[in-house]
Amino acid sequence: SGYIPYINSRRTTVLGLINSAVPPVAYGITTANGTSTANSSTVIQGVGWVDVAEIRLVSSSAALPITWTTATGWSVNVPILPGVNTIELAAYDAQGNLIGTKTVTVNGTGTTVPASAENLAVSEVMYHPPAATAAEEAAGYADEEQFEFIELVNISATDTISLAGCAFTDGIAVGLPPGTLAPGARVVIARNPAAFAFRYGAGIAAPAGFGEGSSPALSNSGETVALTAANGDVIVEFTYSDSAPWPFDADGAGYSLTAQRPGLSDPNDPESWRTSAASGGTPGTGDTMKLSAWLSGFGVANAESDPDGDGLPALVEYAAGLAPNAPGGSAPAAFEWVDADGTVYPAISFVQKIGTDDAVLSAEVSSDLAAWLTAETGDVVFLGRQNNSDGTETVRHRAAEEVGAARRFLRYRVFSQ
Repeated sequence: SGYIPYINSRRTTVLGLINSAVPPVAYGITTANGTSTANSSTVIQGVGWVDVAEIRLVSSSAALPITWTTATGWSVNVPILPGVNTIELAAYDAQGNLIGTKTVTVNGTGTTVPASAENLAVSEVMYHPPAATAAEEAAGYADEEQFEFIELVNISATDTISLAGCAFTDGIAVGLPPGTLAPGARVVIARNPAAFAFRYGAGIAAPAGFGEGSSPALSNSGETVALTAANGDVIVEFTYSDSAPWPFDADGAGYSLTAQRPGLSDPNDPESWRTSAASGGTPGTGDTMKLSAWLSGFGVANAESDPDGDGLPALVEYAAGLAPNAPGGSAPAAFEWVDADGTVYPAISFVQKIGTDDAVLSAEVSSDLAAWLTAETGDVVFLGRQNNSDGTETVRHRAAEEVGAARRFLRYRVFSQ
C-alpha cells in the first residue's frame, strides 16, 4: 500500500507529459461533406488523440487500417459505391470503448463497385498441386507448393468490381492487387507467380504471390480460408478438408478443388465442391459446361423434354454426359455402404459428367415410394465424389438409417440451378 501514492503520482506525471507532447483534440472527420470520386474507394481524413486505437465503419466490426499523417491526424481508405455514400466512422480506444462516431458524405461518380460477398467468390483452390516435372525442377521449381493458387471470380452479371483493399486474412496472408474485374472475369492469386507462369503460361494473370516469408502455404490436410473486403467485411470464409465427403482427389492426385456454383452455394458445404476435370486444374478459365450452351448445341429448347424418347429428360442426360438425341443412358446404382464401425447402410451412386454444375443432384429415400425424405430432413447422408480420371465422377449418398427389416428405396432427383 505504501507504493500506491507513488504509482498514482507517476501516472499523473506521465499523463501530463503525454498532454504536453500531444495536446488533446476531439475525434472528428476533416474531409468535407459532398466530395466526389470516380474511384471505388477514397481516403477519409480526420483528427484524433492518442486514445484512438481503432477506426471502424459503423456497418462493420472490423478495424480499418489507419495511417497517422501527424501526431493527431489520421486517414483511412473506405469503399465507395456509385451515388451518394454516407460514411459513418466510429473511433475506439485500446479497451474497445467507443470514443465517438462521425459522418461524412461522398459522391461516387464512377461505375466500379467495391468487391463484396455479393459480387466476388472463390472459384478454385489448388492446395496440393501435382509434383514438379523434370523441366520445372530444372527451372528451379522443385517444390510442388510453389504451384499452389487460389482463383477468384466476379459473379456479378453487370458490375465491374474493384479489388483494392481486399486481402486473404486466414489460410494465406496476402493483399489482392488493386485492379478491377469485369463481370465473369477471374483472377489467380499464386503462391509463386513465376512458377505459376512456367507451368500454366504467362497469359494467365497471377499478379500477386503468397510466397515463403510472406505467408504460409495452403495446408494439404485442410484449413480455413478467409477473404475480407476493403471495409473489413468477410467476403468468403470456408474450411475445406482432404477427407470425404470433401473431394479427396484434390489432395495430391493432381486435381484442384473447384466450386460448382461460386457465390450461389454454401462454400462450407462439401457438396458445393468437386475436383477439376483435368489434372492441374483450370486457372483463369474454369471447366463448367453451361446447361444453356449444351441445350443450344443439340438444338433442344426444354431441359425437361425427352427428344430421343428413351425416358430420360435432357437435363438428366446433360448431367450424365450423354446426348439427348441418342437413346440409351445409365441409371443410378444401388449398393450397400459399410461404415468404419461396420454398420451397413443402403446407398446410391450416380456417374456424373464433371463440369455439369447446372445439374443439382438431390438424393432421396422412401419406405413406400410415396413420401420421399432428403438430407434436409436428416434422412440422407452425402458420402462424397470420386474422380474417375475419365472426365466423370461418382457421386454417392446413403440413407441415414442402417439396413434392417424395413425396405428402403433411394433415388436421385435432378433439377437445374
